[in-house]
Amino acid sequence: MDKNWIKLVVLNNLKDIIRIFGNLFLSIYFFNITNGNLIEVLKYWLLYSASNLVYRYVICKFINTNNVIKLYRVSLFANLITVSILLVLRENIINYIYIFALLQSFAISLYYATYENITCNINKNNSYKKYFSIDSLLSNLMSILAPLCLGTLIETFSYIVAFGVLLIITMGCFVLSLFLNNEKVQCQRIEVFKYLKSIKDKKIYRKTLLQNFFDGFNTWGPVGVLTTVIIYSQISNETIVGGINSMSNVVGVLVSLLCIKVINKRNFGKLIIPTTIIIFLLTIPISINFSVVVVCIYTILNQIGIVITDINGNSLTYELLNEITEPKYQNDYLWNIQFIFDIGRIVGYSLVLLVSYYCYDYLKYLFIIFSFGFVIRSLILNNLMKQSKIE
Repeated sequence: MDKNWIKLVVLNNLKDIIRIFGNLFLSIYFFNITNGNLIEVLKYWLLYSASNLVYRYVICKFINTNNVIKLYRVSLFANLITVSILLVLRENIINYIYIFALLQSFAISLYYATYENITCNINKNNSYKKYFSIDSLLSNLMSILAPLCLGTLIETFSYIVAFGVLLIITMGCFVLSLFLNNEKVQCQRIEVFKYLKSIKDKKIYRKTLLQNFFDGFNTWGPVGVLTTVIIYSQISNETIVGGINSMSNVVGVLVSLLCIKVINKRNFGKLIIPTTIIIFLLTIPISINFSVVVVCIYTILNQIGIVITDINGNSLTYELLNEITEPKYQNDYLWNIQFIFDIGRIVGYSLVLLVSYYCYDYLKYLFIIFSFGFVIRSLILNNLMKQSKIE
């Protein structure tokens, strides 16, 4: 196994602690310091997603074979700066919340633009399924410990202590990145029009974009923020919110193991389509008769669907690169996927923001729409698996 392969998985999962905090507790922190103003929280995430569109394009026009590893390290240093800002400004971050959104978006955009190209380079033997299965397993293990530990730190001490811990972890990530081998990652600056002309199979291309749109719209879009804020508004306890998240990730670990050992191209549809349909059907009574208990059940079921679709969806997206375009357009392809993913997130956040503005009481019904998007994604993924040449 390539040493960079191991180091990248470890780095990505240490970095996941920062992502978990951002997705879970940062939304609660902003919700608290804005006196429970969900609209301000949603504006933050909408600006974050929209600015990512611009950053990613500019970064992909700049990165090349000679600087990918260096810029990956810079992205971790940029994350170190954003955590330091939180630690220094504390509650005063509210006065600079939109500037912080732009800084945070830049750090994350730079991280994933470089990380994805390195991932392509170290999986030359098409070991994507194995890579993302192990990555998901470690990510879910990290997601069991991190929310519970961070929630307990915040509830027992304060957010300031949590910021300090995150600072130490981020510094560790940056130091560890210095030990990545400085091998050349095959990567060229994007040429969008040439790339679009190079598309080989337009049907597979369109379906790949569509499944990534729904990934942003549902899985990694507003659903996490919406669920977190709704649960927190009912119980106002970070430890319990972290515990609920950790509990769902215990299930995620078991499902990740199942993906490694059992789930493949032949049985994927038989497992994921019924799972997402059940989630959708359960979402209807959850939305009509809301309670923390039923949302917790929804969270656990949703985690099962997320793990299965993410492992297979992410690995398939990378594996289809050669079927969709030429290897030299790898950077263009990854940019294109992220662009559509961010469009999905922007549409999702805009929908939640509009409902929050004009009919706040109907927010809970959005779970039905997002769960239906999950069903669509699973159907598209299953179809892609059957249509592609990947075994």
